[in-house]
Amino acid sequence: MSTNSATSFAGPMDTEDSVDYVGEFDLLLQSGETINAGFTVSPTTESATLGFEIDTGAKVPVLETGDQKVLFWAKVNASNQADAIFSDDGIQCEVEITVTTSDTRTYQRTFLVTVKQL
Repeated sequence: MSTNSATSFAGPMDTEDSVDYVGEFDLLLQSGETINAGFTVSPTTESATLGFEIDTGAKVPVLETGDQKVLFWAKVNASNQADAIFSDDGIQCEVEITVTTSDTRTYQRTFLVTVKQL
């Protein structure tokens, strides 16, 4: 499931965790450029099939650090937490973040979250 150009987050996430991650875009942006509010954060179809989810309830994705980074919370659906795919070394689940900037540039980046039963 991994994408060569994707950014991997450090350390694994346990299937029972709800963990926050930050998608960094600040190095792509020009001086003074920010991310507009209409950004999206979603697991890829393959990751969603495994029960990997982005919280859109109480911990909805938000902009941070001068609107140059996207904070989101990841979790695994309770009905999938014991699935064998997450045993041993686990699996890297993909999160796609798409942003449009104040200068009308659009960027889509894939981030990897290693999920395993700890």
